[in-house]
Amino acid sequence: NNSGKLEIYDFSMSKVFDTECNFTNEYLDCKWDGLNNNGDRVANGVYFCKVQTGGKTYWEKLGVIKLK
Repeated sequence: NNSGKLEIYDFSMSKVFDTECNFTNEYLDCKWDGLNNNGDRVANGVYFCKVQTGGKTYWEKLGVIKLK
């Protein structure tokens, strides 16, 4: 498989971001810049990352902290 999908959910499991991913040099390349689908920066807190590729689904927990 040469593609995948990244989805980011907030703590209440509402989807805030999604994008397609591509394979680069044998690795799945997914990027999230901390913005939601409207282009607004997300709030500090816990987020959940869902990656789907090759018929499998992977979940990870992320912490977002804005420094300023």
